[in-house]
Amino acid sequence: MVKMLSKTKVMLLAGMLVPIVFLGILTVLGYIQPGYSAISDIGSHLENGQNGWIMDLNFIVTGVLIVLFSFGFYKSLTNLIGHRTLKLARVLLVVSGIGVLVGGIFIADPTNQPTTFHGMIHVGSFFFVILPLITVAILIGLQLKKKSKWKALGNYSIVAGIGMLVLLAVFGYTVESNSEIIGFAQRVLLLWAFAWYFVFGLKFLNQDV
Repeated sequence: MVKMLSKTKVMLLAGMLVPIVFLGILTVLGYIQPGYSAISDIGSHLENGQNGWIMDLNFIVTGVLIVLFSFGFYKSLTNLIGHRTLKLARVLLVVSGIGVLVGGIFIADPTNQPTTFHGMIHVGSFFFVILPLITVAILIGLQLKKKSKWKALGNYSIVAGIGMLVLLAVFGYTVESNSEIIGFAQRVLLLWAFAWYFVFGLKFLNQDV
């Protein structure tokens, strides 16, 4: 007889799916898009390709998954983190999820084309995705490392947050310098950042919540 997952665990599972869904679709679309390079082209440019609607949907679905995860995350850490800190973390994760979702509604401008309003919104949404996640990773990590049982996870979260900052700076440099590895830099950043959802989702999926 199949054991039904609780609502909290379903929401944690949603977080685990974030890197798998987003990066999986990104990889497949990049592979089948003529003339597209995963090394030199950012993921958002796939919104302008022949299968752009799929990339739009990818942003939207991933955003929803992150928002769902935020509530499972809150429920799972209720007895580990102070209420105010945890509530702030949940709000920031919701903001991050909405940031991803907005990226699928306001599509990126095509390469070498004039900047449009929806293009500016798309670019701006990226910062609402990554900065709140960095804050949550470090904030929660600092709280968890105070508890002996959760010290390892806390240390990981802090390292993950700092790593996101470093990779964000590297990605920013590739953008400013018009580097030929901008696409690669972005993918490394996204893989590192979205892996945080998978790790936390997996860890608390195995707990009695």
